[in-house]
Amino acid sequence: MHPGYPKVGDPIQSFIQVCGQPAPQSTDDMILFDIPGINAVLTCWIDEEKNVHKLSSSMPMGAQAAVELAKRFLPEGSSPVETHIDTESEKLNANIQTYEFEQNGQTKQVGITADESGSFTVAVQT
Repeated sequence: MHPGYPKVGDPIQSFIQVCGQPAPQSTDDMILFDIPGINAVLTCWIDEEKNVHKLSSSMPMGAQAAVELAKRFLPEGSSPVETHIDTESEKLNANIQTYEFEQNGQTKQVGITADESGSFTVAVQT
């Protein structure tokens, strides 16, 4: 896990401290951050407690590089459970990885999906 990045499951305030003020197009439950220098947007979905339960972005890189970047947003202590390549859905050849982590005494799962376009999603599974 990467210590300098806010993690999925963290309060949105952690992302604001690192990424700066949200973009004006943000809504009450979807917060957008412009990422300077690479013309990309980090999109964070927040729950009623203002914690980020899902995030996504797309950058010009391959699927494996997108997976490695996505891993930086995994909660501390996440351990791998499963990895596979999706060959059936609209995200053809997407790399899908599942991890487990402990939060508030509960074991939860978080999934990473990354594809050849460089887009990735990190989401806590409910």
